[in-house]
Amino acid sequence: MEIILPQDENLLHYGKFYKFLSVNSALKTLQSGKLRYSNPTIFNDPLDCSEHLFNFKTSNFEPANMPPSYVKEFIEDLLKTRYGITKREFVNSIIPAIDLNNYSGSLNEYQKKEISLKTHQKIFSKEIIEKYRITCFSKKYYSKNSFLMWSHYAQSHKGICLEFNNTKEPALIKLKKFIPVNVQYKTKLPNINSQREFEKNEWLWTKSKLFRYENEVRIIRKVKKAQSSSIFTFPKRYLSKIIFGINTSE
Repeated sequence: MEIILPQDENLLHYGKFYKFLSVNSALKTLQSGKLRYSNPTIFNDPLDCSEHLFNFKTSNFEPANMPPSYVKEFIEDLLKTRYGITKREFVNSIIPAIDLNNYSGSLNEYQKKEISLKTHQKIFSKEIIEKYRITCFSKKYYSKNSFLMWSHYAQSHKGICLEFNNTKEPALIKLKKFIPVNVQYKTKLPNINSQREFEKNEWLWTKSKLFRYENEVRIIRKVKKAQSSSIFTFPKRYLSKIIFGINTSE
C-alpha cells in the first residue's frame, strides 16, 4: 500500500478537517479506529478521477493486444456491475454513429477507432484507476456551504461529523500517513496525454468548480490489487471533536 502525495507541499493541508458520516458509519469508525476509502470510479462526480481524462495508450493496455475473451468478459462485467445497462445501450452511448437496427456486422474505420479508444479507457479504468483508494473530508463543518455537506453526506443532518486535527504532532510530516491533499477546483479538467502526465497524479486531486462548495481535502492511497473498497486505520490522537447534526437523535 502506497500513500500518494503531491510534489508541491503547498497542496498539503495541515490543521482541522471534517468527515461527514451517517450515525451507523460514524459509530463503526469510532469503534474500529478505521476509515473507509472509496474506489474513485464510484464517485458522485463522473469526471472525478475518470478514465475519460486519459487520451493516451500504453502497450500493456492496447486493446489490439488483448485476448478477445478478456475484452468480452470485461465489458460484460462492466455493464452488469457498474452501469446496469444492456449491450445495445452501451454501444449506442459510446458510438452514436452505429445504428444497431441496421447493423450489418461490419464497422468503418472511424467506428473501429472509437471502439478501440473507449474499450481502452474502460480497461485502463478497471486495471489502473480502481487500484486507488480515496477518503474525502471538508475543511469546514459550520458554514453556508457545509449545510449542503450535512445534507448530502451526513444523513440529512441526522448524522455525525468527525473533526481531525493534524497540527498536534509535527512528526506527522515525516510519517506522511494522515496528511490530506487540497482538492484543486478548475473550470477545465486536465487532459492526460502521456504516461508522464499521468504519473504526476494531478488528476487525483482536481475537480470541476461545480463542486467547490465541498471545500474538499482528501487522503489518497494505492493498493496492489483492485477491489471495491478498503478500510485503513487512522491515528486516533488526531480525532479532536465529535459534532452532531441538528437532527441527530439522542
